[in-house]
Amino acid sequence: MNRMVKEIISRIGLILLVLLAFSCQSSPKTSPVSLKPDLAPVKKKLKQPSQATSSALPTENPYYYYLEAQLAQSRGDNENTAGYLRRAVALDPSSLQLNQELVQVLIDQKQYAEALEAVNEALVLKPEAIPLLLLKGEITHEVDGPQAAIPIYKRILTLDPKQEKAYLSLGNTYREIGQLEQAIQVYQQMTSVYPDSISGYYYQGHLYAAQKQYDLAEKAFLKVLALNPDLDAVELELARLYKIQKKMGKAEDRYLKVIEQNPHQLLAQIQLGLLYHQTGQLDKARQLFDKLVKVTGNDLRLISTIAKEFLEPGFLDETLIVVNHLLEKRPNESGLNYLAGLAYAEKKVPQQAILYFEKVMAKHPFFVNAAIQTGILLHEQGDITSAVEHLEKAVSQKSDDAKLYRYLGFYREQQEAYPEAIEALNRGLEVDSENVDILYRLGIVQDKLGQWEPSIATMQKILVFDPNNSSALNFIGYSYADKGVRLDEAEALIKRALTQKPNDGFILDSLGWVYYKKGDYGKALETMLLSVEQISDDPTILEHLGDVYVKVQQPQKAVEYYRQALKHDPSDPASVQQKIDALQ
Repeated sequence: MNRMVKEIISRIGLILLVLLAFSCQSSPKTSPVSLKPDLAPVKKKLKQPSQATSSALPTENPYYYYLEAQLAQSRGDNENTAGYLRRAVALDPSSLQLNQELVQVLIDQKQYAEALEAVNEALVLKPEAIPLLLLKGEITHEVDGPQAAIPIYKRILTLDPKQEKAYLSLGNTYREIGQLEQAIQVYQQMTSVYPDSISGYYYQGHLYAAQKQYDLAEKAFLKVLALNPDLDAVELELARLYKIQKKMGKAEDRYLKVIEQNPHQLLAQIQLGLLYHQTGQLDKARQLFDKLVKVTGNDLRLISTIAKEFLEPGFLDETLIVVNHLLEKRPNESGLNYLAGLAYAEKKVPQQAILYFEKVMAKHPFFVNAAIQTGILLHEQGDITSAVEHLEKAVSQKSDDAKLYRYLGFYREQQEAYPEAIEALNRGLEVDSENVDILYRLGIVQDKLGQWEPSIATMQKILVFDPNNSSALNFIGYSYADKGVRLDEAEALIKRALTQKPNDGFILDSLGWVYYKKGDYGKALETMLLSVEQISDDPTILEHLGDVYVKVQQPQKAVEYYRQALKHDPSDPASVQQKIDALQ
């Protein structure tokens, strides 16, 4: 028996086994599948059998398609997974598990419009299905914002006041939108239902601390530690709380306790060193940091810990205290110099940042980022020439990183040195031929050179590697519209882009421009107004809206938007002024 026959028999046997299992179990439990965007939606509605049984033909059994989806995932064939699940749901629309699987896959793919449609269809049959309502809350949060998800989570808790996940989702949503009192009330309800809920007490502690109710915060954190004494993160939160209250002795005790329990806890050692520095115990600080350098050596965990905990506004001075202590013993350590550069860049001290970035060695993993950061700082200072020189030097030291060529090409483009920009971008594509960021930049430069067909071909290549790339879809669609060609295809492309970014003002403008070119001025006006709601200061969008108002016989409105366009530095102000003059 050859290998192919064996595989077929094995596959049929596995399918029959699963069908038999599902004929005895109506609600199978499996974990959600995480996949890439679905490229094979079902194109026809399948006939729904009256009942799925093990005697049904495989293609009439929903769990045949469920298994096909699982097999597709295991093969890495992600394109058809959602399509198979759609077929399964079409055959058994009342299955809670199949609907959950489908919706979760669409969420994982960030196909939120399709996910919302699928979950709403499932809820028609099972309006009180809490797993589906939780998924709808998640989708609504993404599509319509956190505020819109709140009623869904409240409804879940009305249906079942013991839904821990709903408490967490509702509390976290209130916290996200800054309604801290409501969030605390939700977490309190949660701990009244679940007295051993570590999450409930932990979030209460955080919020009490944010409100400077330090006694209540301490009480909440101590409750968490009573439930689980081994949580280093909570010990560190408690130590931080004591530092805020200037209870340095208590904070030191907490740090020492964590270090004693876990000698490799880098954050506790860093925080303790900072405490010693801030309380004037400089010898203790140096001793601790010297020991830390000896123990960690070139370990990137030290760098990542500092970056994660301190490299943000409000903590930059602490970052520099720690890094400068460590640099005393290792002045040429590339990772530490990179961190110092990032801190000074965030503090808006670009020259100092560049000095540290330039100390990062070419063989170090942070070299490429340091070179890019230097280019960005030089660009922000208006010194494009130095940015180009710096990136040219960087690619001579490390010629196998595509990102360096991307930035070099961008700065050449800013110089309007378009042939040189194309040369740099093509060098980047020699390193990574599927780099969609470089391809997009290349298409833009080709368009600026008047190479319209090559620019379209480049953007189409992006869609081979990333079929849902909204920037490429919009570029091609707008380019067709602007030239007044292939308008139906342009509309379809731009609508695909909008499924990825439904509130993007530039994409809405492109769609409005398609309608304008088609002569559908009512739709054009409606869409352009939505675009201006999102982006009110783009001269092209404002000029387009003025053009539409001319077509709908509202010259005063047209002049109003043309004048707004002139205020925002349009590419051809004389042309805009001529439009105003013609209407007056």
